[in-house]
Amino acid sequence: MIPVFKPSIKRKDMDSVLTCLVSDFIGYGEKTKEFLHLLTSSLEAEYAYGFRDYSKGIGFALDSLELEKGSRIVISPLSPAFYFTEITARGFEVLYADINPADGCMDPAELQKLMGLEPSAVLLHFPLGNIPDLEEIRAYNLPVIADISTAFGGDYKGVPFSSFADILVLHLEAEGMITAGGGAVVFSSTRKYTSAMKSTAKAIPELSFLTDINSSLGLIQFGQKESFLEKRRAMKEIFMVSLMKGRHKTFLTKDGVLQIPFSFPILLEGNVQEVRQYARKKSIRTHAAFEDSALANYQIDSYPCLKAGSILKRTILFPLYPLLSKKNIEIIAKVLSTLP
Repeated sequence: MIPVFKPSIKRKDMDSVLTCLVSDFIGYGEKTKEFLHLLTSSLEAEYAYGFRDYSKGIGFALDSLELEKGSRIVISPLSPAFYFTEITARGFEVLYADINPADGCMDPAELQKLMGLEPSAVLLHFPLGNIPDLEEIRAYNLPVIADISTAFGGDYKGVPFSSFADILVLHLEAEGMITAGGGAVVFSSTRKYTSAMKSTAKAIPELSFLTDINSSLGLIQFGQKESFLEKRRAMKEIFMVSLMKGRHKTFLTKDGVLQIPFSFPILLEGNVQEVRQYARKKSIRTHAAFEDSALANYQIDSYPCLKAGSILKRTILFPLYPLLSKKNIEIIAKVLSTLP
């Protein structure tokens, strides 16, 4: 079976990790500092902290906003469910802004509807690598945390994401655009939030921070990122041509936006289970795109989010990652062109 996700790790990539393992120091050290410096420069951010856990990174970003309890944070209903957990654990309230069904991203018009409730910040999700209308969201003058984990390598109309967000988050999990075997990095875009992050970090034990073992793998991955990103773009073009032969669709990409595909989502017309069973018979695994979302895991009575509900029910993922073999790319392309 062809899996939906597979880490872009080769045997030779592990040499750096093994070297770190047999060294005298494997905790937070020079490798991590080097890795964070490269990522910070790449994203044109100002400062960064690395964490061993993705949810810890999101929590740290929220803490760095230095908001009062009871503050309201806006998220998309298609955001990861643990956003809700991290927000409410801090005594904040969650507000949901529905999505634009063309790309699955938070709709600025839906954010406008919530402004009367006086939200304090936006925690922005980039669903499957799709990039929201950053200019319009930024125009509301709210602090913005942008989780760019699935959009690493892209930009918004030639401008880096750091220009539209106060804090950026990039996870380094196994299925990520680049991986360090787990963890996340949190970046500040301005001096104000650099200062806030440094203050917040003082209360965090050292064992929470990213280690040199993780960073050794991350450095190897970073050195290969251009190859990884180009392979993703090339595969998407092949799959798009195949998909257009049938009745199903995928998300649209905004004009002028550089998007790097995280996976290959399909918006199905018809029976979802029939399509997934067909793919499975052809030895291809699929995945419900948003089964781990807030909308799928929490009751959202006060915010119906009908557009997100429709996308949730009929979007599945097909494999798309750098280590897909030529043979498997051909198999997937053929199946996409013949989906029931």
